[in-house]
Amino acid sequence: MLDLHGCDLDLKCPPSLFGELEALNNLKALGFNVKDVNQLNRLDELQRTRIRAKTLPLLATPLGSSRIQNSLFDLEIVGSSTLEEIVFDDARSNRNPCFHNLEWLSFSGTPRLNIALDRLVARKVFPRLCALDFRFCDSLKDVSWIAHLPCLRILIMCACRRVTQLISSTQNDDGKGEVVAAPTFPSLKGIKLINLPALQCVCDPAYTFPCLEQFEVRMCRRLTKLPFRADTIPKNLKFIRGEKDGGKE
Repeated sequence: MLDLHGCDLDLKCPPSLFGELEALNNLKALGFNVKDVNQLNRLDELQRTRIRAKTLPLLATPLGSSRIQNSLFDLEIVGSSTLEEIVFDDARSNRNPCFHNLEWLSFSGTPRLNIALDRLVARKVFPRLCALDFRFCDSLKDVSWIAHLPCLRILIMCACRRVTQLISSTQNDDGKGEVVAAPTFPSLKGIKLINLPALQCVCDPAYTFPCLEQFEVRMCRRLTKLPFRADTIPKNLKFIRGEKDGGKE
């Protein structure tokens, strides 16, 4: 692995550089900072790369490239005060991107970020996403779209001040507000919730966590119950960490 994070690497370098790097048989991963859209576009020349994207003012154009979508394994968006919304079309649209190989997605220091994504669309857009990490995303209110991600194993949320309910309820067709009982979180093994001052509920207890092993809650003083009923407690749950004055049932 060649890690150039923090180095002043100029992506205006000759195109042959990327070809030379990919020709290194023992190079498994290349890490460097991408500071703007033009630099991210240069990565279209790579077939397989793990990208840490930093302070991107626009995402739609470069991430619309099919090669970028296929080559992304890790994506971290850090410190973007201008990124306000990521919107995907409904399930009937064929215009949504598909990040076939993306395994790790992180947002940190994006105070305006909101993600508009249907739950059924999410599993098509992120079919292999394993880990999600949100930190200091002050405009996020929930992440309901993650409920049916087929490969999601780790969820971390830290210092997201507006999150009141992690997963909002889904109503039946009769509009009575009852939660539809459907398999959810098929691969989720770990949940870590830290410093979410507005969080009052994780999700309706009708949701299931068949693979959950660890559940950690810290500094979430309004959260008083775990998201399980007697018949939905994960059979593999081994570790629960909470606080004496809140965040623990």
